[in-house]
Amino acid sequence: MDYYSAIIKRLERLVAMDTTISAANELLAAYFLKAEFKQNNIDGKIFEPRRNRGSFYAQLDGKNPRKILLLTHLDTEEFKKGSPGRLVKKKDIYFGRGTLDCKGLIAVWSQVIFDLYRQFGKPEYTLAFAAAADEECNGRYGTEWLMEHTECFDDVKLVIGEGGGYAVHYKDRTYFTFQTGELEDKIQGTAQDNFPVVPERVIRHGIQKGYYNEKTLDYFLDWGNPQSGRCVSRESFYEGIESYIGNKKRTEVLEKYAPVFEETLQEFDPDYELLPVISPGYSDNRFFRRQGIDTIGFFPIEPGNYLGGIHGEYECITETAIEFAYGYCKKLLKKIIYKKD
Repeated sequence: MDYYSAIIKRLERLVAMDTTISAANELLAAYFLKAEFKQNNIDGKIFEPRRNRGSFYAQLDGKNPRKILLLTHLDTEEFKKGSPGRLVKKKDIYFGRGTLDCKGLIAVWSQVIFDLYRQFGKPEYTLAFAAAADEECNGRYGTEWLMEHTECFDDVKLVIGEGGGYAVHYKDRTYFTFQTGELEDKIQGTAQDNFPVVPERVIRHGIQKGYYNEKTLDYFLDWGNPQSGRCVSRESFYEGIESYIGNKKRTEVLEKYAPVFEETLQEFDPDYELLPVISPGYSDNRFFRRQGIDTIGFFPIEPGNYLGGIHGEYECITETAIEFAYGYCKKLLKKIIYKKD
């Protein structure tokens, strides 16, 4: 079976499993992944801290025990119009709850792992994969529990999770958001009259702390550019940013990893660049950042894919988005886990 057909088959099975918040049951999906990994000669584990709250974990042992962790989650928002509990294809678009958040990531990343292992064998760095329960609420029975009660996340060098990779068209170029942090709290206040809440000095402070770069500042200052849902919303520059940046230590994720992420993007299009952002809200990425572990939110979605369906109506992923994400992630991970420092 070719990689694309395998991804669609896996996504179809995952979307058909009701792992919504109200169902509170990710166990069947976790067992499904365990069987998928076993078929590809990779052993995995299931953890169930509370009845039916199942998380799946697997790793490819490398020559170096330091881990590169791909972090996903099995639970989803509730079903809504156009985001049903089954995969529905209309032309070149697949609709269904979880197609982007986060079952699409699971389907693609799983295939990338299988194909890298089959083609290149044992990696230099250990590659870990986690599909956790309970992310949409608070992570208590998923990532947080795994961190506190297992050794799955010991010796993690880098985490790559959700929360970035959204395409932004700006000044005749295409930027992909590169999540360096998350506010973690509910946003207070709103942006009014098309002006950002935070002053310019806050963004400059973010550059000094390593969360932003000059591209972020340029984008921030030019508020004449279109602001649409799930690209870089105005929420990304609300007042909570000032206290977040002020209270955090300097991060080096941009210096360490942005070059290889951007270089890989430009293998697909020389006009593709990264746009570092701090996201509103939170994901399970926060648990690793609190431990001082390098953490990046990035899963590239091709520019034509509608993003407003995340947590809303008509959640979807296109054929092109699947092909782009698979191709990109395979190239990127090959560079990271098969390369000696």
